[in-house]
Amino acid sequence: MSETAKIRDIALPYCEGCGIDLGCGAEKIRREAIGIDAGMDLIHANIQKDWRDLSAVNIKQIVTDLSMFETSSFDYVYTSHFLEHLDDPQLMLAEMCRVVRPYGYLVIYLPDRVLYTEPNPEHKTMWKMDEFISILPPECLVQKALPQTDYSFFVAASVAKEKQ
Repeated sequence: MSETAKIRDIALPYCEGCGIDLGCGAEKIRREAIGIDAGMDLIHANIQKDWRDLSAVNIKQIVTDLSMFETSSFDYVYTSHFLEHLDDPQLMLAEMCRVVRPYGYLVIYLPDRVLYTEPNPEHKTMWKMDEFISILPPECLVQKALPQTDYSFFVAASVAKEKQ
């Protein structure tokens, strides 16, 4: 079962309207979401073969580049088990906030740094749920935060600050 399938019922109420699924691979949170995924070969230069199934991807590019989208373009941005792979996840969170409409949602599912015990050299940053909430941009108001599985947690935050 995919990570998105594990959290779908809890995430769907926050994924209404027009949205993006960052790092979607073969399964988007909603069929109509815009799926963006680069495949591991584009994200990590040391990996020569793209081993991920990218059949659900609408845009194949580096996932951290959302510059093609205008500010306040989407009702939600969903991502599952993606931010921990980034060198600068706070920069990505700010960009996610930029493209979400005021009062839209960031919907995020991540491995817990204490509970996720399987070594993964691709994970650059890991958090416990409270640690992750503390790095959200100030305009994000947590609506729901739940530990979900043996090793992951879920956060849905509304973007409450009016965009300039």
